[in-house]
Amino acid sequence: MEDAHRSYGIHDHDRSKGRVMERTFDHPNLLDGKWRCPICGTAADRPVVLVPIRQVDEWNAEAEQVHWQCASLVNEMAEVENKGNQE
Repeated sequence: MEDAHRSYGIHDHDRSKGRVMERTFDHPNLLDGKWRCPICGTAADRPVVLVPIRQVDEWNAEAEQVHWQCASLVNEMAEVENKGNQE
């Protein structure tokens, strides 16, 4: 399985804080030519993660691809805001 992930440019990351497995893809899927990152608004060729947007059933969810760097920034901003609200 590890070799298959590497061949498609897929990487699993174990986030130490939430212990959430993120599957990171080296490149966004640009097949339709219309995709833009919903955070930065660009179609830059940077690593992306799939962010669940709607649960379809017990095992499946619809997801939106988002630049990994953009998603990380939003998560960091939320953590800072949450810390501020707790003080």
